[in-house]
Amino acid sequence: MKRIKHKDLGEDRALKIIKKKSIKEDTSFLNEIQIMQSLDHPNVLKYYECFEDEFNYYIVMEFCQGGELLNFILSSD
Repeated sequence: MKRIKHKDLGEDRALKIIKKKSIKEDTSFLNEIQIMQSLDHPNVLKYYECFEDEFNYYIVMEFCQGGELLNFILSSD
């Protein structure tokens, strides 16, 4: 996950880069993207857009500070 900034709005966003060769089924992945587009809830990260090139998918989402949730869960044992 990379932290990026919207050029016009100046807002922080998160950019997730997914290698196409790591995706086993394109249809399942694209279905997940459609589900993310339809979600609108204050406890779920907001999806903004998705781009692709020859090798990767780029998903732009809401940026949340505080680090990875999994790391937090594992360190609180």
